Amino acid sequence: MVTVAEIANKAVSKAALAVTDAVQSAELFESVQGIYDPVIAGYTDTELSRGTCSAIIDTVKPIGDVFPDLIAGPNQMLIFLTGLSVAPVEGWTLRMGGTDYTITKAQDILLSGSIAYVAVQ
Repeated sequence: MVTVAEIANKAVSKAALAVTDAVQSAELFESVQGIYDPVIAGYTDTELSRGTCSAIIDTVKPIGDVFPDLIAGPNQMLIFLTGLSVAPVEGWTLRMGGTDYTITKAQDILLSGSIAYVAVQ
């Protein structure tokens, strides 16, 4: 049986072939509080990779259509992610094109854990 995630991955792969700059490689990171460092009198954060994925910046759909409770600012973007190994979480970092974006909202599509919409800034 074909899953929704497999269909999404095939669609994104075909889009990447048709429009070469439409699909970008991305990676998710979670910042985890590390051990206490007496030298800096604080905790050191550790960045844990949560996997790579494909990302498409959605410039057509308004962010409010996906996240109706979010009042989007001028620097926020709606991004469709596929090929995930874990569903993204608010507060995580999405690294795409050499730039880090903070995930402000996340929606696991069909609770699949492998495709999601995120709002980032």
